[in-house]
Amino acid sequence: MVKTNEMRAEMGLGEWKSFEETQDRKHTAWLKVYRENPMDEGGVIVGSRENKITRDAKGYILNTLYQIDVLFKDGVKQFVIPQVEFGSITDREMVDIIEMKKEKKVKVHGKVRKSVKDKEGYSYSPLTSSDGSINQDKKGDEWVELREVRDEITVTIKRADGQTHRMNGKYLNS
Repeated sequence: MVKTNEMRAEMGLGEWKSFEETQDRKHTAWLKVYRENPMDEGGVIVGSRENKITRDAKGYILNTLYQIDVLFKDGVKQFVIPQVEFGSITDREMVDIIEMKKEKKVKVHGKVRKSVKDKEGYSYSPLTSSDGSINQDKKGDEWVELREVRDEITVTIKRADGQTHRMNGKYLNS
């Protein structure tokens, strides 16, 4: 029993200590660094989108150009670069996330028939019954909206030099 108490004392168990508040979690993320010329000071990519797709006569994609938004010390500038160059950027910068806002967005894709439920509450296709047999005469009569719901996250980042910028969260850690 004495050895057990000594071990507990060494581990700091069973003793009263002063309470310390836990610190808020510090969120960080990585952003790609783009340089127009290798010797220039880089800026972080805060947005991107497809700009132009080049196809051959058969319809195969030959080249895709991206428009990127790059945050420099003096503001945001836009560049158009090939997908190969965009994907090969390996230089990154760690930024702090100082504010994060989440907003629910919904998109309606049309209407679909509501699933039919059997007496136990299980849903199944209107054309098949719960035992798997084909049921041509029974159809779901109620139509409902086909909705897609997602969170759109907007963040405020802070670079190492103290510069802040508000951007869409989907470009973090790209």
